[in-house]
Amino acid sequence: MEKVRVNTEFTKSWEFINVGSCAWDEGYSFAFIQEFSTGGYGGKNFTIPKEGPFVEPQKTITFTVSLRTPKTPGEYIWYFKLKDDSGNFFGSLVWAKIDVVTN
Repeated sequence: MEKVRVNTEFTKSWEFINVGSCAWDEGYSFAFIQEFSTGGYGGKNFTIPKEGPFVEPQKTITFTVSLRTPKTPGEYIWYFKLKDDSGNFFGSLVWAKIDVVTN
């Protein structure tokens, strides 16, 4: 498990391939799942903009999230999942699991 100092910003990236038959267009997003996460997240969901670029079938997209570790040491986890333009979650649940340390 990755170790990161307390109160430190770090980034995590995930790459997804659209294995479906329709494009991921405006309204699709990469959403934070608060109810399962032990680390806070002050950011917002990453929504594919109206003007694109859209993710066509068999194409990939990478989402990179900036997170900040808590001020208290311990193990923390942040969960994210894809969401369609109707608000339904789909695909695999992904996470960043970090051991927050003082030094």
